[in-house]
Amino acid sequence: MNNDSLSRAVQKYTAVIVTGGSSGIGRGLIDAIAKLNPSAKICNISRSEPENNFAEGVLTHVAADLSQPSAVADAGVKVLEWLKLNAGAGQVLLVNNSGVGAYGLAQDIPVDKQLMVVDLNVRAVVHLTQLLLPQLLERGGTVMTIASTAAFQPTPVLSVYGATKSFVFNWSQALGNDLKDTKVNTIVVCPGPTETNFFKAAGFGDNPPGMTSTQLVVDTCLAAIEKQQKHVIAGFMNKLMCFFSQHLPRTFLTNEAGKLMRKIRNPDG
Repeated sequence: MNNDSLSRAVQKYTAVIVTGGSSGIGRGLIDAIAKLNPSAKICNISRSEPENNFAEGVLTHVAADLSQPSAVADAGVKVLEWLKLNAGAGQVLLVNNSGVGAYGLAQDIPVDKQLMVVDLNVRAVVHLTQLLLPQLLERGGTVMTIASTAAFQPTPVLSVYGATKSFVFNWSQALGNDLKDTKVNTIVVCPGPTETNFFKAAGFGDNPPGMTSTQLVVDTCLAAIEKQQKHVIAGFMNKLMCFFSQHLPRTFLTNEAGKLMRKIRNPDG
């Protein structure tokens, strides 16, 4: 990437709001944006407060469990107040990054756990975006949503997770079309399996081999901001996989995806 043009692209955002920025992709984006645009004010929304090694006033943490609708509403009020008091008059970058999965057969996973996945991956994304959208429309900006290559095919044993990522993939593109005559752009980023805490939290145990690096995903996000792309897939092999997944019979694709997901969990089984 051309760091000069990338820096110019990021400079227009005086306010950056990231969900789930305490680790993984979210934290990587916070670090990269702060380096490219030291004057930007950054707000992280998550349960855990990220390590703050920035100058005073750069990073603000809003503690919230975004799987709880009331917590999303409360966080939205706090972020709107933060925007008014601290974040200058430039454009706003909202990164919907928080997400979780629940590994297992649908009949074996408690319903409240499945609904928590829906609430965090879908409800919170839509709710927070709608709360902040008036400010983005007024100031200009970008709504970036982290989806997944799971958006392109059914994902047995991660059935609800895959379906939620399909939702936000299509929602982001439709939202972008709704906003086409405004100052707001939308970007949806689809990483493959990435070196984050996702797999451990989902119940896989150790990360499977052959994962995409967090840095590659961060670089993909930044390039998408620079080029104002509508959607992007991180990594050549992931792009290839998604291409074929759109041209294979759905029953065959679902069966093969199920075999692969079970193999990832039990590589010797």
